[in-house]
Amino acid sequence: MLERFVCQRSADRCCLIRTSERRGANPRPGMTPRVSPIHLRINMDTQKYNGWTNWATWMVNLHFDSCFFTDGEVEAGVFDDMDKDDIRCYVASWIQEYVESYLDDVVDNDNIFVQDLINGTMQDVDWHDIADHYVDDILDELKDRELVAA
Repeated sequence: MLERFVCQRSADRCCLIRTSERRGANPRPGMTPRVSPIHLRINMDTQKYNGWTNWATWMVNLHFDSCFFTDGEVEAGVFDDMDKDDIRCYVASWIQEYVESYLDDVVDNDNIFVQDLINGTMQDVDWHDIADHYVDDILDELKDRELVAA
């Protein structure tokens, strides 16, 4: 099972927090453990890659950019009572769940090495960076829908 990160909105910003500990053996003597406690805030300040937060974020967007939102969510009123930050958090969580669900379906759960590689990459993904590329389009669609309704 992959680690989960949940969007938690504070007064001034939205952040992802870890909701489970990573499985694995104790670290070797003299090594700093990589396992973080539950609800550890994730530092998203990393090196940019092709205009994205990092390589992991770029790679996820590259492979899943055409799979996300359609006009159906806007027409169904999913975003009606949300401000820009709420939409961003909703989209980030939706994208993360979509990608994790896909990985749950295709990854061999018996191969711990592959799981560790995927978990290591997934914890570096900046879901909000990906979501930012959808928020303005969603807001434009909401405005267009309101103009048509008026």
